[in-house]
Amino acid sequence: MSYNPDIANVPEDIRQAVINNGGGHKNHTMFWEVMTKPDTSKLEGPLKEAIDAELGGYDAFVESFSAAAATRFGSGWAWLVVNKDGKLEVTSSTNQDNPLLEGKKAILCLDVWEHAYYLHYQNRRLDYIKEFFRVINWDKVSENYEKALKPHHQ
Repeated sequence: MSYNPDIANVPEDIRQAVINNGGGHKNHTMFWEVMTKPDTSKLEGPLKEAIDAELGGYDAFVESFSAAAATRFGSGWAWLVVNKDGKLEVTSSTNQDNPLLEGKKAILCLDVWEHAYYLHYQNRRLDYIKEFFRVINWDKVSENYEKALKPHHQ
């Protein structure tokens, strides 16, 4: 499915519902797809090279992504995206907003709505964030990265 990031073309009376429901679906679908069994996937190849070159390496990426997730007030998402210049960027969004609204292509996300972690972690969001790095499916994230670099891919 191709997505038009120009949300302004959606009629105003349904725009927020499209953002909420469409974003909720798209965000959660990616969230489930980028996870795997703990400690079974390894970051390597072009994505690792890009993280090293553009984000200062894996440890710097983890620090930046963790901060984006931890400092998102209320409900939302932390993201690793390919921006309009084709470079990696760590960001976050509120509610069900998706980076496509800003013309960015998400390749990894973390749900930081309380419902995502409360049953297991209660109010310990930082523990939840730390454990997320053990279950990232780097093969899927690398696939998302390769697709995001291709022109006209949404």
